Amino acid sequence: MTQDVCEPQLTGWKTEKFVLKLNKANNCVKMKSGDLVLIDNIATSQLDQSILIIGRKFEKVVEYFNIPCSSELLNIHLVSQLNYLQSWKLSDIREKMIRFPMLDDETRSVVMPLLYLQ
Repeated sequence: MTQDVCEPQLTGWKTEKFVLKLNKANNCVKMKSGDLVLIDNIATSQLDQSILIIGRKFEKVVEYFNIPCSSELLNIHLVSQLNYLQSWKLSDIREKMIRFPMLDDETRSVVMPLLYLQ
């Protein structure tokens, strides 16, 4: 865990728009900053008792396809290279993403928004 978090740690969190869990199907989000984050833990802030997500940001984010348009216009990305563990406020999440690991290389994944949340 990072230094700014404390107990309790949580296995999931439900908001009005989405459910987050610590499993491969429910642990990828896009932050308001635009960062794509893979969640490893959910905990409480030592400072103000707010809910924090603890995870790793994808450092390499590129387009997945470019015909008939760039996949980035559709918010679809090819991601890889997870960074170090960090924490973000739950309120800083823009949207939940779904992640599909590449069959030929599990260090890379395709991520896209869950459309029913739009």
